[in-house]
Order: sequence, then structure tokens, then C-alpha cells
Amino acid sequence: MNIFLQLILIFILILGLWIGRKFLPSLAFWLEQIPNRPLSLTPTSKFLLWLATGSLFTGAFLSIFGMFFPLVMVLFNPDWCTRQPRFVTMFGNIGGCFYVIPSILLFMIVFSIVFWLGRSFFKRETKRQNKFYVVLILLTISNLIYQLFFSLLSQISAI
Repeated sequence: MNIFLQLILIFILILGLWIGRKFLPSLAFWLEQIPNRPLSLTPTSKFLLWLATGSLFTGAFLSIFGMFFPLVMVLFNPDWCTRQPRFVTMFGNIGGCFYVIPSILLFMIVFSIVFWLGRSFFKRETKRQNKFYVVLILLTISNLIYQLFFSLLSQISAI
């Protein structure tokens, strides 16, 4: 099982970098067309831009994988939930598989809000590929907001 998870993580890394590479020409074109401040991108800056976009997309995919992995494990391995460690919360002990539910709900709320606010970008796009990029960018923004909110929440709860 451990090797299988590592292969999935490697696949997600390659997928995120590949989608970042496919997205790079559109992003570079947009950056070079900014009025009043056109940028001329060198090969080095394009490479760094590819790494940045690829890592953002990879982070979004990893976050989704991390959230839905417990659900998949519960569905395909009913024993999995009972073997997880228990967590102590202010409401008492809770199983590891149920400990993930609030974070999944929080992410879905953040994604819903971001997608609702960004729906105009989605409606404007006519090509299917561009709609995919809009959804992926909204997912990446949701992931960043979720990570920020979750880290602030954990800092507040540690006080």
C-alpha cells in the first residue's frame, strides 16, 4: 500500500507540472500583453514561472487527494477506520477517519465561495480547455485560502 501511495504522489506531481507546462503559453502571453508594463520573458523566467504554476497546481491536487483519501479508504477497506488513531478534541475522543470531516467541509465551503465569486470568469470562456484552466485556478486559489485559514485557525487554537 505504501508503494502505491508513493506512485500516486509521483503521478500527481507529474500531472501538476505537466498542466503547468500546458498553461504556461497562455500565462506568458497574458503577462506580455499587460498594458503600461509589458514583460519580456526570458527562458529562465519562463522556467521559473513553469515551476511556480506547476507547484501551485500540484499543491491543489495533493490537497484534494489528501482530503478524499480517507473517504476512499473507508469505502474500499471498511477495517481502515477502526485501525486509525484516535484524536483528543475539546469534545472528547474522535476516530481518525471522522477527524478529517470538518476540514473537508471547510475546504468545500471555501471552494464554493471562491467558485461563486469567480463564476463570471468561467462563463466568459468559450473553449473547454480554458474553462478547465479557470476551474483549476479557482481550485488553486481555494487551496491557498484554505491553507491560510487553517493555519490561522490552528494558531488561534494553540493560544
